[in-house]
Amino acid sequence: MSTVFTGLKITAIQPLCIKAANLFAEEILLRTGVKPEISDTVQTPAIIFKTMPEGALPNKDSYRLSLDGSNLTVESTGLRGLIFGFSYFLRKTTYFDGEIILIKDISGDYIPDKSIRGHQLGYRTTPNTYDAWSFEDYYRYYRDIMFFGCNTCEHMPNEGKLQVRNRLMKYDVEELLIEGSRMADELDMDVSIWYPNYDESTPDAVEGRRRVFKAVPRIDAVFPPGGDPGELEAKVFLDRTVAISKALKEVHPNAEMWSSAQKPHSMPEWGPEFIECM
Repeated sequence: MSTVFTGLKITAIQPLCIKAANLFAEEILLRTGVKPEISDTVQTPAIIFKTMPEGALPNKDSYRLSLDGSNLTVESTGLRGLIFGFSYFLRKTTYFDGEIILIKDISGDYIPDKSIRGHQLGYRTTPNTYDAWSFEDYYRYYRDIMFFGCNTCEHMPNEGKLQVRNRLMKYDVEELLIEGSRMADELDMDVSIWYPNYDESTPDAVEGRRRVFKAVPRIDAVFPPGGDPGELEAKVFLDRTVAISKALKEVHPNAEMWSSAQKPHSMPEWGPEFIECM
């Protein structure tokens, strides 16, 4: 069953819904050349955004789609679920010569199977891509990966031993980390930081990270690898992780610490020692 949504209008009343509606309208403009009108009344064919009370769905990534004739209602408890909801509409529609055709009935509750669905977007020369990107490129990519269900972006700090700025990079690494976090927060996308350990003392490591944590507007998790890079003994690594976690929670109380069991190359027995120290 297909449904025609050519010339659609958008209905949104609550602030979060209006924000989602504006993001959706920009996507329709890209695909058809026409930006839909947003109003507080339903004008068929319509995409209707609504928020649901907390607990109505299992989590904020879940959403409900309800097709009624040529009107589709997108519901969730927050912005992220609304974005995921209209994204599914975008994936199940065809666009040709201004026409918008929904190719199937997409009604139903959508609940993700995995709670963390992330993508590392480290601003450095290694990927041979991101170093040439602008803030706008990152923001566009955030939206694109959210359209396929990603809820987390992973960035990295300005670690001098790894992050060498080349002629393509428009910004300092830390500048991108800060602005990247802010833009992700605008979309309610989680932010994790891949933060390796070097041979500096634990107090110096804690203070250096505390400064970065204060500068970055949104952090949901910090991911320190045990190795690659990293040459700390397992117990030292875990003790440092605990100390850094305390500093993290001073600034971002709900942030998590994801200690990695990836062992240093020079320490073949590191893994069992790591488990023993846990």
